[in-house]
Amino acid sequence: FSALRDPKTSFKDNSTLIVDNAERLSAKDAVGLLSYANESNLQLVLLNSSSRESNTNVLSLFKDGGAKDHTVLHDDNSTLMSITSEKDKRSRLKNVSKEYVNSIGLPKKTIVISTNKSDRSVLTDEIRAGLKEKDYLKSEGKRAYIESRTDVYLTTKEKGRVSSYSPGMVIEDRRTAKRESFSILSVNDEKKTLSLKNSFGDISVVKAKEFSDKDVRVFNSKSLEVVVGEKLKLTSTDRAKGNRAKDELVIKEISGNEMVGINMRTGEDVRYSTEEPMYADYNYVSGVGEVNSTNAKVIVPLSNRDLNANNINAIRMSGNEISVH
Repeated sequence: FSALRDPKTSFKDNSTLIVDNAERLSAKDAVGLLSYANESNLQLVLLNSSSRESNTNVLSLFKDGGAKDHTVLHDDNSTLMSITSEKDKRSRLKNVSKEYVNSIGLPKKTIVISTNKSDRSVLTDEIRAGLKEKDYLKSEGKRAYIESRTDVYLTTKEKGRVSSYSPGMVIEDRRTAKRESFSILSVNDEKKTLSLKNSFGDISVVKAKEFSDKDVRVFNSKSLEVVVGEKLKLTSTDRAKGNRAKDELVIKEISGNEMVGINMRTGEDVRYSTEEPMYADYNYVSGVGEVNSTNAKVIVPLSNRDLNANNINAIRMSGNEISVH
């Protein structure tokens, strides 16, 4: 509230000013606030965020002076949480994956969340192994191996730094109508150059600063095994196919060099060539804050350090039941 004592503070005439934690206003700040309100014809909305009741609370003076008092009723947003103590991290991750696999077919949606990238990779492998064992993923029969590309988010300035790149990444130059792709073979920190191979197999050495442009995109590239029943999350919008980034695709058919998946948002079948890169990744484990849901069960592995109020509050955005390992 120190701004109320600053002579440079001003408010737009005839506007509404919402004051959070107004129960903490001192009498001096309240007088200053009323002065601004009179001067600029402000409508004041004072929030008693802590619902404190006290005769010395300055809000009681506003009520005594005739200010309208309203109560906001909140729906019950309680969260059911269970904690299973497991000292060994490996067994912790295995049990998270088992709980997820065993929850398939239950009415309530189940989401697995991990606070770090390396655990996500291990959990994905464990979950896929469990799904194959239960035959939710078809371990027998046709499968495809596709190139998965996921964005590496870099500013224009970062794209010009050789330290932003590592072997195996893919650079897509979209500055011309004909998109060019380059795989990074090696990085020379001393000369600030990248050794690149294009789609024709030609090798070139280029200064990193050549890619300092908004129409250059950088991706991590890896090979994904895909079988029938696989869940993929799209990482890029494809208007031609009617897909949006973050849409879920469930693979229903693999034949020859083609895959057919159902976009779970639209319900439409979408076809992909297995010989072209796909902007997608497995969709079994999410990061904190990536999924919003009011009625889902969240399974999450947390270390003692990560078991804190901030993480739990963020995880609650994904469901109303939390199982912590």
